[in-house]
Amino acid sequence: MRPFDRERVAEVVVRRGKHAEYGSGYRIGPTLVLTAGHLLDPPEGEPRCTVLLGGHDTEHPVAPVWRARGRDLALLRLTAPPASPGTGAPVPPVPLGRLSGGTGTVPFTGVGFPAYAQRPGTAGRAGLRRRDSREVGGFVPLGSNIKSGCLDLVFTTSPPTNRGPDGQDPWQGLSGTALFTQDGLFLVGVQSQRLPAAGTGSAEGEPIAVALEDPEFVRLVARDGIRPRAVAIEPPGADRGRMLSAVVPQEELVRGLGDFKKNLDPDHLPFVSPGSEHAADPANLFLTLVTSADRGVLLVGAAGTGKTRTGLEVGRLAMEAGWRVLHVLPGENPSPTDELAEHVLAEPGPVLVVIDYLNESQLDLSALRHRLLPAAHRKGVTVALLASVRPGWLRKSDRAALRELFDEVELRRDDAFQREVTANALTRLAPKAVDALDPAQMTAVCRNRPIIALLIAREIERRIEARLPVPLTAGLRSSGELAGWLERRLSEDGLTVRARKDTFTPARAPLGLVAAAAAAAACPQSRAEVVAAASAALAGAPPEEAPGAESVVATLVSLGWFEGDDELLSVAHDVVADQLVESVVLPERDEVPDAAGVRALLAGGLTHPRTLGRYATNIGRLVNDLSLVDRAGALTSTLDGWFRENAATVGRLLRDDADVGGYALGAICSGPPWHTAAVRCWEEVVGPWLTEFGAGVDARHLLYRGLRHLPPEGGALLVPAALDWLSDHGVRREASYVLGPLLYREDLPPEALERLVDGTFRWLERHVGTDSVDFVLPALLSRDDLPPEAAGRAFSLALTWLERRVANAEVRAVLDRVLARPARTSHDARRTVRVALTWLAEHTERADAGFVLRALLPRPDLTPDEARQVISTALTWLEAHTEESDAGFVLRALLARPDLTPDEAGRVAALRDADGSPPGPAG
Repeated sequence: MRPFDRERVAEVVVRRGKHAEYGSGYRIGPTLVLTAGHLLDPPEGEPRCTVLLGGHDTEHPVAPVWRARGRDLALLRLTAPPASPGTGAPVPPVPLGRLSGGTGTVPFTGVGFPAYAQRPGTAGRAGLRRRDSREVGGFVPLGSNIKSGCLDLVFTTSPPTNRGPDGQDPWQGLSGTALFTQDGLFLVGVQSQRLPAAGTGSAEGEPIAVALEDPEFVRLVARDGIRPRAVAIEPPGADRGRMLSAVVPQEELVRGLGDFKKNLDPDHLPFVSPGSEHAADPANLFLTLVTSADRGVLLVGAAGTGKTRTGLEVGRLAMEAGWRVLHVLPGENPSPTDELAEHVLAEPGPVLVVIDYLNESQLDLSALRHRLLPAAHRKGVTVALLASVRPGWLRKSDRAALRELFDEVELRRDDAFQREVTANALTRLAPKAVDALDPAQMTAVCRNRPIIALLIAREIERRIEARLPVPLTAGLRSSGELAGWLERRLSEDGLTVRARKDTFTPARAPLGLVAAAAAAAACPQSRAEVVAAASAALAGAPPEEAPGAESVVATLVSLGWFEGDDELLSVAHDVVADQLVESVVLPERDEVPDAAGVRALLAGGLTHPRTLGRYATNIGRLVNDLSLVDRAGALTSTLDGWFRENAATVGRLLRDDADVGGYALGAICSGPPWHTAAVRCWEEVVGPWLTEFGAGVDARHLLYRGLRHLPPEGGALLVPAALDWLSDHGVRREASYVLGPLLYREDLPPEALERLVDGTFRWLERHVGTDSVDFVLPALLSRDDLPPEAAGRAFSLALTWLERRVANAEVRAVLDRVLARPARTSHDARRTVRVALTWLAEHTERADAGFVLRALLPRPDLTPDEARQVISTALTWLEAHTEESDAGFVLRALLARPDLTPDEAGRVAALRDADGSPPGPAG
C-alpha cells in the first residue's frame, strides 16, 4: 500500500451546540487524525468532534489530543479506531517529510472537502452528503515564507469561478488537507489558510516538520507507530549529478527493490533457514550481534548462497526488536564512512548496520572501529555490524585487519540445504514448471544454486507459457550454468557459443554475448552508459553481423538479468556479470582466454571513466574467484597485456573528469585485474592524472587506495604526490587517510620521513582532541626509525591521549603500540603500566585483551600488587578464551612468572595440559 490512501482522507466536523465547523484531515496512523488547529478554535464550549473517512457516511467520534503552540496544527484521536476497509488490516503509519531550505519548487497533492465541491441541496443529497472531495495539486516555492516558516502553496488545480451554492468561499473546508510529495509518498504539511489577496490559487500550509520540535507531538505519534523523523525532500532534479546515497534504512531499501530483487522479500519468497542450530540462522546471528561487545559478524559465502537475503532477515529481526537497521550500499561514494556515521549518530538507541559486499563498500574499517564506535558509545548508541563477502575476495584480503572487527560465519552450502532452498524457490516462482516437469528434470535444469534457481525459475515459467522447449541440462557456475542458460535464451535469435568448426579452430562467444558481457561489466550505471559500453564492444564487428547494443540491453532487462531504469541499470546479481564476462573471455571454460574476445569486451570500458572503474571492480571479482581454482593465470596475463597496450588511452580517459576519473583510478589501483599493470604504466596512466589533479582535495581517494593496495613499488611512486598533497591539505581531518598508510611504509627515504613526521605532528596538534587520532598515532608509533626527539614526543603524546580516553575499548590500537615500545623514563614506564591496568579493569572480558596481557606479564617493573592483578586477570581471561590466537602467548607468559601462588600454578598447569603447550619462555 502506498502511504497515501483515499480511505484515510478525513472530513472533519466540529460541533458546538447548533454551530458546526467543517474541515479536512488525514488519518496518519491507527488512531490519529491530523488536521488544522483553527477548526478547534472557540466560539464557546467544548467541541464535539467526528470524522468521516474515505468519503463514507459513518461518523467516527474523535477527541482533540494536541494543539501546536503558535502553529495551525492539531491531532485528533479516534475513540474506536476502525480497521482498514476491505482488508481489516491495521492502518500503517505515514512517513513524514521535510522540505529543504534551498530554492526551487516541490510539487504537492492533497485531497480535502472544500465548499466548492458542495452540491445544491436535494432530497437525496442533504447535510453532509452535499459535500464531496476535491483533489488539489500545485507546488511549493522553497524560497518563499522564510520569516513565517509556512509552506507557500501555489495551486495548479483550476480555481473555481464562482462562490459556493450558499455563498461560501469556494475553497472553505479545505483547511486541514494533508499535503503529500513524491506521488503521495511523504506527508510534508497541512493546508492552514487561504491567501485571498493573492487570488484563489494561493494558500499557506503548516510544515509537519515543525511539529517534531514538540515533545508531546513526538510522544503521541511514536505511540501510534509513526516514526517521529522527517525525511529530507529535495526539489525534483536537485540531486541529479550528486553521488547516490550510500546508506539507506531497511524500509527504504525494501521499497526500492527491483522486480527480481523482490524475491528478497518474505512476502514474495519465504526464507529458508539453515537450521536453528546453524550459526548463520538469522536468529542466532542477531543474538550474536546483540551479545558481542563491539564485534561484528562477517558472512562468508559464494555468489548466490544467500548473503543478501540473510542480512535482510537479520534486519527484520532487529526491527522487530526496536532497532534501527541501516544498509550500506556498494559503489562509488566520496565519504561513505562519514555518511554512515551521520546516520548512526542521528538518534539514540540500538542500530544494526548491514554491509552487503563489504569489499565494494569503500568503508574505512579502521575508522569504523576507532572513530565511529567510540562516538556511538558517547552518544548512547549501540552499534552492531553485519557484513558479507565472497571467499575469493576474502582469500586475498587483510584477514588480520578484518578480525580486528569481525568474527567470520560461513553460510550453509551443503547439497541437502541447497536443494531445500531451490525447491522452495521453484515451488513459489515456477508452479507451472513444477507441474510440467518431474523432480529429476527440475534438478537437471536448475541444480542446487539458489540464486540461479531464482533466475532460471522465471525463465522456465516463461518458456512453458510460450510453449517453448525447456533445456534439461545445466552445469554449476564454474561450468557455465548461468551463461549456458543465457546462451539458450539468446539462441532464439541465433546468439550462442557454437561448438568448434573443426579441431583446430577454438569456439568463440557470439557478438551478442560479447555485447551482453560488456554491458554487465559496466553496471551499475545509467542505461545510456551501459548501452555505450555494449556498443563499443561491437564496434569492430561487421555492421551486418552485429546486433544493436540497445536491443541486447533490452533483452537482458526482459530476461530479468538486468533491472532498473534509465537512471540506474544494474545486474540482478553479481553472478550474472561474472558468468557473462567469463563466457566471453574463457568461452571453452579452460584456462586459455580468447584474446579477441577480451579485446572486444574491454573496448567497452573505454567509453567513460566511470565505466572503466566498473570494469575494474567487476572483472577483478571474477579474477579473484578464478584464482581460487587456479584458472586465473593466463587470463591475468591477457588482461595485463591489454592494459599496457592501451595505457595512453586509459590515461587520457581518466583525465576527462577529475572526480570520476579519480575514483575509477582508485578502483584500478585497489587490486586485480590491473593494479600491477598500473604500476608498469605509471607514466601513461597514474602520473599524468596526479600532475593534473593530484593537488585537489579529492585526490585523497586515489592516494588512500593506492598506498594501501598497490604493490610496494607502486606505493613508493605515490609517496611524493602524497607528501605534496599533505603540504596543501595536511591539517584537514581527512588527511588521516593519507597519513596513516604513509606512516606504515618502510621504504621512505630520510627526507620524506622527515617531511611526513613534521606533517603528522602538525596534524596531531590540530586534531589531538578527536578520535581521528587513533588512526594516525598507531602508525606513527609503529615506526622504529623515528629520531629520538620525535619518538619521545610521540610516546608522550600517546600516553597523554590514552590517559584521557582509557575507558574506551577502542583505544587498544594505540595502547598496543605504547606497550610495544620501551619507555624513555621510569616515570613514563609507570604511566604505561597504570594505563594498561586501567584498560584491563574495564575490558577484561574482551577477546582482544590477550595482547595487553601478554605485554604486561613479562614486565619486571610490576609492583607485587600489580603482578597479582595481572596474573589473576590473565587466568580469568584464559579460562574464557582458550581458542583465541593470543591464548598460547598469554599461557607461556604465565608459565614464565616465578611468583605464582600454588593455587595459581595449579590453574596454569591445568590450562597448559588442556592446551597441550610445552613449557617455554614467554614470547
